[in-house]
Amino acid sequence: GDLDVDGHTNLDNVSIAGVATVTAAQADVATFTSNQTASTIYVKDTDGDGIFISGSSAYGHRIYTNTTEDLLLGTNSDEKLRIKNDGKVGIGTDNPQTILHISDNVPTIRFTDENSTGVPDCEIGGAGGNIDISADINGEKSDSVIRFNVDGGEKLRIASNGEITQTASSGNTVITL
Repeated sequence: GDLDVDGHTNLDNVSIAGVATVTAAQADVATFTSNQTASTIYVKDTDGDGIFISGSSAYGHRIYTNTTEDLLLGTNSDEKLRIKNDGKVGIGTDNPQTILHISDNVPTIRFTDENSTGVPDCEIGGAGGNIDISADINGEKSDSVIRFNVDGGEKLRIASNGEITQTASSGNTVITL
């Protein structure tokens, strides 16, 4: 559709809050379309590559590129997250090698259980070639465990007192250290 401002369409210049002006010659660089099923903002470079921000009740809300170029997100003019055209996601890296690749001085993923007494946080991290698995890093519970489950059942448990228990598929305890 056409942009309609106070009954006028096909304007020569469009200014949004005085921030940017788009002339008629540049109209294909930044466009807005809307119909009864979707609204889309297109921001394109001179050869038509660009980003689309779209929302509709039929298709959901999306941010995507129209080419095989990567999608980058950042703050303060600094890239923080990259989605490669093959679906790999990089946080802290512009060249993710796996489906999720996190790069930092001490890359860590934190899990917070907000449906529990206190807020017991657990983390998986790594530094210097080591991997750290931490249960209840804030000491919210006195009986935290790290469980290893295989095929729907617990096979190994490390209790907060340091006790290690291995369980056989029969349910019998094989070893306790």
